[in-house]
Amino acid sequence: MAAARSCGDSAESQPDELAISIGGEFAFGDARAAACAAAAWLDLRNGEQAAKYAREALRVYEVLPAARLPYSQINGTHIDVAAAHLYMRDKDGAAETLRTVLDLPPQKRNVFLTGRLSRIERLLGEAPWDGDAEAGRLAERISVWLSEPQPVRSPDRRQESNT
Repeated sequence: MAAARSCGDSAESQPDELAISIGGEFAFGDARAAACAAAAWLDLRNGEQAAKYAREALRVYEVLPAARLPYSQINGTHIDVAAAHLYMRDKDGAAETLRTVLDLPPQKRNVFLTGRLSRIERLLGEAPWDGDAEAGRLAERISVWLSEPQPVRSPDRRQESNT
């Protein structure tokens, strides 16, 4: 994490022409860096650090103009916050964070979000949640969401590639 932060700090004084002129997947701004840090902390099952970085990513996304808001990244980051809550043993916080994601219409769902929600479903099947009735209901709601037909590709892919 320190090496990534150092690289990010030096990027300000040494702009990357590829990121600036082409952008898209080559651009790696503060929101994406924070979201990647959150994902790394989730892999380590450290909910506190994952939540910290995921919320940092969401703060950066909040200041973007409405036309540039990458809904997949924002919703994916909300899912990561929910996973962080589960690692912190906060089932209610996870359920609250997932509310808007689970209410997405089918045309707004994509593989990016499905993969992240599958992690939540798996977590809810593990200790300490495996015997919890409320956790079971949340897992069932996620299972239904995952089983509903979804487009193969994100409908706002052009906008997502700008971040």
